[in-house]
Amino acid sequence: MTSDKLTKHWRQCYGIEPRAHDLRSAWPDRWLRIHGLPDGKRYPETPEEYSVVLHRHNEALSALLPAGTQVILVTTGDSLAENPAPVQDGELQHPAAWHWTTILIDPDDPLSNFWHLYARGIVWQPGILDAALRRVADWESMNVIIIGVAQRVAYHPYDGGADIITRDKRQRDSLRNRFRDWLPPLPIGL
Repeated sequence: MTSDKLTKHWRQCYGIEPRAHDLRSAWPDRWLRIHGLPDGKRYPETPEEYSVVLHRHNEALSALLPAGTQVILVTTGDSLAENPAPVQDGELQHPAAWHWTTILIDPDDPLSNFWHLYARGIVWQPGILDAALRRVADWESMNVIIIGVAQRVAYHPYDGGADIITRDKRQRDSLRNRFRDWLPPLPIGL
């Protein structure tokens, strides 16, 4: 996949800048949030809790993406407003990643920093993204997005869980039922 093809796909499916935290408000009828730990605990502290977080991410991703599926992993580096040169997430740099796009984090702030999104294709299998998912769980990496292009889904892990954008409301409702014990307690999904 090229940057142009990924941009075209993103615009067709999501219609917003690739700021992962904006997906839920742009697509509320396709959005589902799961927690990484029981009772909404935000950060894992023990090896057992890290196992739970990784298990939940891998289970949810496997429900969206059949093993062997080609997906796009998007990672984000940031730079100061006065130096907008593209930079990758230092710990998630990969030689196969290409610079996809650069976006202003807050367009309303003249001193806003930039996010530099890098993309690379991977073949999905449970466990393949554990290093990235662990960094996200520790709030060391941000704006990570796993895109199932053929499935028309997006998965945004964050420190505390994941926001999922399904292909349609029916798939969202099916996942909501499947992962009901991992959902936030509020009816609005937060």
